[in-house]
Amino acid sequence: INSYINITSGKNIKIISNKDVTIYRDSSFTGSFFTVNSGATLTLGGSDYTITLDGRDSSLNEVSASYPFIVVKGDFTFEKKCIMQYNTNNSTSSNNIGGGIVVNSGKLTINEGIIQYCQATKGGGINVTADAEINVNGGKIVNNAASGNGGGIAIKYATLILDCGSEISGNKSTLSSISSSAGGGGIYANGNANIT
Repeated sequence: INSYINITSGKNIKIISNKDVTIYRDSSFTGSFFTVNSGATLTLGGSDYTITLDGRDSSLNEVSASYPFIVVKGDFTFEKKCIMQYNTNNSTSSNNIGGGIVVNSGKLTINEGIIQYCQATKGGGINVTADAEINVNGGKIVNNAASGNGGGIAIKYATLILDCGSEISGNKSTLSSISSSAGGGGIYANGNANIT
């Protein structure tokens, strides 16, 4: 992919495939794959075939990005048999920090989807802020990394609901020193975050 797809208010988009497919990042493209704006809905997957978003180029070379795969301000559902992997987001902007997904508001639902091997300065897998809600129903957030807080998930002023069948493992924060305001290999929570 070499340009982002902007889903505007009032749009309800569902993307499925009739075969296994991998979407790679163009080596010159540093933006998000999708932006889901307030009042818009995006569902990725839901068929018997796997959709993989890969942050590397088609030759499997790492690409230094400035955004996660998905920027969520509306409603995004990530279904089973869908994978996000190998996105390296080097941005330090509060609006687009997150290796796989940033949820600035709205709602994210992960139904057995997988986010793995993504990196960011905060929220290696997912960064959640601004009164957003995230529901993880049997999903896997594994082997992601942050140079700052929240190797798997960083959450602030938002709600995280984890189903008992979900997995958050193998994630790491690479901060050299851990204090009360920094760290969180699996989950970093701050600013009146609610976790259930």
